[in-house]
Amino acid sequence: NNGSNWSSYIAGTDPSSSSDLLDKNHLWVDKKNGSPYANRVYDAWTHFVTGNASENQVVINYSSNSGVNWSSFVDLSSSLSPGSHAQGVNINTGPNGEVYATFAVYDNWGTGIYGEDAIGFAKSTDGGVTWTKLRIYNVANFGIRGNLKTTSIRVSSFPSMTVDRSGGSRNGYIYICWPQKGVSPAGSDPDIVMIRSTNGGSTWSTPVRVNSDALNNGKDQYYPWCAVDQSNGMLHIVFYARIASETKQFDIADVADAISEKLIHRHPHIYGDVKVQ
Repeated sequence: NNGSNWSSYIAGTDPSSSSDLLDKNHLWVDKKNGSPYANRVYDAWTHFVTGNASENQVVINYSSNSGVNWSSFVDLSSSLSPGSHAQGVNINTGPNGEVYATFAVYDNWGTGIYGEDAIGFAKSTDGGVTWTKLRIYNVANFGIRGNLKTTSIRVSSFPSMTVDRSGGSRNGYIYICWPQKGVSPAGSDPDIVMIRSTNGGSTWSTPVRVNSDALNNGKDQYYPWCAVDQSNGMLHIVFYARIASETKQFDIADVADAISEKLIHRHPHIYGDVKVQ
């Protein structure tokens, strides 16, 4: 009823230890009219549960009754042999009920190298019951995991995925983007790259650089998100960029000061020293 009332259900059991967690879950609903699994709900997370067979792996389950009951989860990443763990899962569905999951793979975390090393991908054509899984991009330490330069802004190369369900000329295309640095086509600073599949994830294009600023210019692009306009098949990508502060034009403090001055100017009776009688 448009959010007026809510019901609460449990998609994943809370770990018994306070040191364990079900991390960075992503929820998705297949809302494609005509899909054989229309309205099926999918939930995925990293299973940081000590001693579990899927410890440190991405897992996924589904509900066929609006979240009331959930299937047992399926492990999506252990067969890809992450050296450490898999994280940052992102789910999407195709035009015919296909369900896809993509995530970052960490192979060298234990050696103190924290950048992402691969992009994992999993596909199900039977509503999340069985899955095929593979590494679709595999380059050691391509990612940006850590803090953004001299700031305390935490960043990563978790992937974002979208699927064309428009029924147009690119119907079924899958797009995945993430931040990358030090590996072409990215430069020495974080850039946004994207790959696509035109055949349901069987093969993938070579990454292309999305942002159009000069290469190796000291500017940071991070946290991308992509989406297809399902009315026309147009692909959109949005991302954060640190540009003006790095060229000394202005920084976040200048923005805050400008907003403050604007509020005082427009509403002096609220924010300024003027008293209205």
